Amino acid sequence: MLYYLIDVTLMTGQQFYQEDPDEAESNPFPKSDDTMSHAAKIERKLAEQAGQSWELAMTQLAPAQCRIALVSRDVVPVRKIITQFMTALGVNAERIDSREVTLMAMDTELGQVKLSYTWQLTESGRWTRFGVGSVARHITYGWRNPQYREHVFQPATQPEVMQEAAKMATGQLRAELARVYASKPVGQEQAVDYFTVAADATALTKLLEPLLQAKFAQGWLQSQRYVIVSDFEFNDYTQPDWATLFRAAVGGTIVIQLDHPIIAVSSGLQKFAAIMREYADRVLVIFNLPSASRATQQLIANLLPEQLFIAIAQPPMTPTEVLQYAAAEAKLQGLTVDAELTDTLKKLKYPVTIETVKQHVLRWQGQQIRRERHPEYAAVEAVTPTLPHQGGVAYAELNSLIGLNSVKRLVRSVIQNYQVQRLREQRQLSEEKPSLHMVFTGNPGTAKTTVARLIAQILKDNQILRVGDLIELGRSDLVSPFVGGTAPLVKRRFQQAAGSVLFIDEAYSLLDGGAGSFGAEAITTIVQEMENHRDDVVVIFAGYPQPMQAFLDQNPGLRSRIPFQIQFPDYTNDELMQIATLMLKQRRLRLGTGAKAKLAALVAATRRNDPANFGNGRTVRSLIETALLRQGERLMNLGHEPSDRELQTLRAADFVAPTAATTREKQIGFLLPS
Repeated sequence: MLYYLIDVTLMTGQQFYQEDPDEAESNPFPKSDDTMSHAAKIERKLAEQAGQSWELAMTQLAPAQCRIALVSRDVVPVRKIITQFMTALGVNAERIDSREVTLMAMDTELGQVKLSYTWQLTESGRWTRFGVGSVARHITYGWRNPQYREHVFQPATQPEVMQEAAKMATGQLRAELARVYASKPVGQEQAVDYFTVAADATALTKLLEPLLQAKFAQGWLQSQRYVIVSDFEFNDYTQPDWATLFRAAVGGTIVIQLDHPIIAVSSGLQKFAAIMREYADRVLVIFNLPSASRATQQLIANLLPEQLFIAIAQPPMTPTEVLQYAAAEAKLQGLTVDAELTDTLKKLKYPVTIETVKQHVLRWQGQQIRRERHPEYAAVEAVTPTLPHQGGVAYAELNSLIGLNSVKRLVRSVIQNYQVQRLREQRQLSEEKPSLHMVFTGNPGTAKTTVARLIAQILKDNQILRVGDLIELGRSDLVSPFVGGTAPLVKRRFQQAAGSVLFIDEAYSLLDGGAGSFGAEAITTIVQEMENHRDDVVVIFAGYPQPMQAFLDQNPGLRSRIPFQIQFPDYTNDELMQIATLMLKQRRLRLGTGAKAKLAALVAATRRNDPANFGNGRTVRSLIETALLRQGERLMNLGHEPSDRELQTLRAADFVAPTAATTREKQIGFLLPS
């Protein structure tokens, strides 16, 4: 199954319907509701002609634009289908932008459409009709045992994939990538399946995605979606259960997360093997195994002798590999490994994991950068932080964020305080159950979302949360347009977030009409669910300082359940220039003569002239993106093909003050590369 959201823009002068209903009688375009109903009838005919191999529905409609949801049983020519659909509607598309999404995202999108439009795809039995009803219910209702986690990776070029693989310090991955890029499938097939060994979700993602990106680029995969199945026993599944799961994953990947070794062939494992054999050419299967799992690998390989399995693990590193890795990472930052770092790495207790090495290299890089930019601190002995968990990199990434020193200290204190409270509870020294719910307040572009994502992973690393995902929600995700629908919707969101962090942005948008409103119902249910799920869900409310305080003042029951409030300060101008330097380095750009001074002046002037709309990090990004647009215009007027240096250089004249529209984008955090 493949799930696509497609945004369509019509040719200039064409419309789906007349925007002003008062002019409808004198205009040939029908109103939006009529257009939707008419389009639904056309879709039924086209889908029937295609043998019901796909279905689509308009989920959003404007006079000259629309969004279309398309679900297909197998790989289909998406652009051709949309063009055919537009032609049948009597219009022509100027632009068609499609992206693959998860089943959960598709279900959420379809849930916004009025049932009166009679789209087949918005009917309640849609997933059963496609033969994936049980999997869809597990995913959309957040049921456990088993747990399904959907992901969609982004396509990447071969150099990008190989650069990420180089950071993994596993020759097995690099060798397999070389084989993947040297081959192409004959028809629809999977030449191999995989055994991987990854200690946690972060390590698994870093191992999986370069491999899947390469296989997608070479045509071995048709879908960017992969599903991780965990918290299950093979005997809990029937053969039809496995068939449904594989049917839902056609064209993509299933990752089987085994939490313990398999010591014998069970009837459940035999059923799984039978379905895996049936879908061998259409679904890639990856078993992520416990560390000591050679017996498990052999058992599965013996059960499926016709399949070729490739093992990819991230083994402990030798002293030579550690020094090679450190040299490569230093080179990426324009640094050279010195005696200080070499001595530190030699003193490690070998063999070591790459996560441990990364922490030492990141700390050394930070010290080198500070010495270069602030030599007055070169002789000051830094206090080495005690990492709450040495096995993960999220805490090191948090420490490498530019600025935000007070935030970093508070996050460390919050986690350590929770651990102490939990010890008191476990030893029956306190009856109070610890809570980790938080409020983040700060202006746009101050890295609130980035810090929330890192906190989610840190809590996973510390075994406080099981999953460690960050689930971002807004008002539309929590408030139903139907009477009686809001409370079940909120409860469903908490079920889906089990073991993870719920990040509710601009929570005060729920205050829509006082007591009795849908928003008030959402807040009441959130308070109840925070208590019901206090052991397995952390809620972070985020927003601007003043509206957030007003929101909490109106909800004393909510305030009493949130023990931690973290204020995110605005970046200083110097910190914003550090962010700009990092962004330019990541894009392999350089500043020409006078450009750095011009950029610094624009940052300061933008803050000074429009402080209410100043976007911190996003303002810097807008300035750079605007400069890139102007650079493009300049280079195309040179009269000759630009050199590499010209392509990489931004001049002072390329930088101009941003417009108001470019300063109001989704917030972003800035992270020093690891």
